[in-house]
Amino acid sequence: MSDWEEASLADLADYINGRAIKPEECSSSDGIPVIRIKQINDPESIEDRFCGDDLDEKNIARRGDLLFSWSATLKTILWQGPTGAINQHIFKVLPKEGMDRIFLHYLIDHSIPALAEESHGSTMKHIKKSALSAFHLQIPPLPEQKKIAEILSGIDSFIRFLRQQSHKLGDAKEALSKELISGSSEPCKESLYGQIPEHWNESSLGEAIGIENLQTGPFGSQLHAHEYTSEGIPVIMPQDMKDCRVATNKIARITPDRAQSLEKHRVQSGDILFSRRGDIGRHAVITENESGWICGTGCLRARSQGAINPVFLSELLRHKFALEWLNANAVGQTMLNLNTGILAELPLVVPPRDEQEKIANSLSSINERSKKINDQILLTQNLKTALSADLLSGRKRVSV
Repeated sequence: MSDWEEASLADLADYINGRAIKPEECSSSDGIPVIRIKQINDPESIEDRFCGDDLDEKNIARRGDLLFSWSATLKTILWQGPTGAINQHIFKVLPKEGMDRIFLHYLIDHSIPALAEESHGSTMKHIKKSALSAFHLQIPPLPEQKKIAEILSGIDSFIRFLRQQSHKLGDAKEALSKELISGSSEPCKESLYGQIPEHWNESSLGEAIGIENLQTGPFGSQLHAHEYTSEGIPVIMPQDMKDCRVATNKIARITPDRAQSLEKHRVQSGDILFSRRGDIGRHAVITENESGWICGTGCLRARSQGAINPVFLSELLRHKFALEWLNANAVGQTMLNLNTGILAELPLVVPPRDEQEKIANSLSSINERSKKINDQILLTQNLKTALSADLLSGRKRVSV
């Protein structure tokens, strides 16, 4: 690394803060889009437009410009949205001579966790230019910068491709689900879920599976945060429910002995866990892989005991009507809460068991393909994180 040179982040670029755009300078229809922190996370979520006539070029973002959100949301992006007016709390980063813009994007983004550790603000982090001046790194020559940027950009392109495939599968599943549940090829009747085949029953969750099969997870007084360990029996909590499945990358665990004392909260294949507060539409279907784990704090458990196919039930729970009903019937003003009594009253439509199985099998094949793609996304993201650390530090060199 004798050809790498030490420099601070401030030495590598000019960091131009966005304009403090005033409400009276904005319009819903005229002018160019305003780029705020929300748009850094979602470039397509344009909400208002700058309609003034004195916007400096330095506060304009064009496609490909490097932007750095330095307050609350700490993130860099290569802007891919329309030409827009940069609001305050966002730096427009102009690389100095000898610096590759895309390499600098990856370098700053990789440095953000370390910068955040030293940043101002206890609850809302923000990174000042003084922190950039104090943060020193080793910088490779320009040809090596470009090669590193090319490698990491290639990985990002692959991740974007996988996400596009995941979204397409999601759209296909939604269309198939509507077709299967509407029963469009047979005589139909109206229900709370829209049109359904005439021979389907209308029921409630409590009637379908039995109220005794609805159970609240352990309260905080029964299972404390200090009891969680790095190894042992996983404890499923609302934050572990993703895409109607259990995500294990950040799951908490307890010792086998502690799990033994919570035996009544064990889950088995076919159970469905619900988040009982906050995001109450969130749920996860338990598979054989999670059987024997613990239903955690903040969850409710529904055990169908074979009365209703869990994959079919999960699909009903994702229906617009079910989500709206749960939100309308939950209790609490500052944070919505569910309980087993409310959950028992959730209206359902229930076809004969053989039709449930047919619908579940059709949807499960898409679910499996979606899971494989999402697992591949996570694996690729982890690969990129590890490779970024090696390439940007010089631990792994590239040939140019």
